[in-house]
Amino acid sequence: MKKLTVVGAIAAGALLTGCGASAPPNAEESVSDGPAAESSTFTVSGELRLADVQSTRKDGDPCSGAGGYADIRGGAQVKISDSAGSIVGLGELEAGRAEDVISQNDGTEDCVFAFTVSDISESGNIYGVEVSHRGIVQFPRQEADSVVVTLGDYKFDL
Repeated sequence: MKKLTVVGAIAAGALLTGCGASAPPNAEESVSDGPAAESSTFTVSGELRLADVQSTRKDGDPCSGAGGYADIRGGAQVKISDSAGSIVGLGELEAGRAEDVISQNDGTEDCVFAFTVSDISESGNIYGVEVSHRGIVQFPRQEADSVVVTLGDYKFDL
């Protein structure tokens, strides 16, 4: 029985060698099956609009959240998640700028913060964006270049 095993192992080795099989590469060699598959990525860009009525501000003036919105400011974290809820990208809000939305009123009504998060791996059709701890707002992949998140509401009559 031992003799058969040894002969079988020698025959199998000869057969593999004859078929062009080679020993496994050593630690210094690298094996490549051609170019690595490129994963497709995209960029999410948009803005957070904070309803923040200020009669003394002008368009373009710097602004940030106050009171219950003090966490909304330039540098606040922006998280992008996939449809399973896994975080797939991180970024931050740019500095806020005041915007006059309703021309009949004095001052400005919104504080607008732009954001861009790059190198998001393609993994489906639905993604989410969360700023600070404010909850996830979902958006379809095809709208990734124009995501708008809003916070607050206007407290005045027109």
